[in-house]
Amino acid sequence: MIYRILKAEMALKGVNVKDIAELLNLTAVSIYSKFAGRQTITLDEAIKIRAYLKTDKDLDELFEKSL
Repeated sequence: MIYRILKAEMALKGVNVKDIAELLNLTAVSIYSKFAGRQTITLDEAIKIRAYLKTDKDLDELFEKSL
């Protein structure tokens, strides 16, 4: 996963990839692909994920790419 802060927030809230897949009406494989950077996360998807996690982190921070 290239989004370390997102991963940490998900762990903190007890949210897994399956939960995000259901939220976005996508498959878990699609979510893994998006989280690995092979597919783009749309702005709408990012907003939905942030709202679902109920985090105070802004989108730039939550979806900051790490190596």
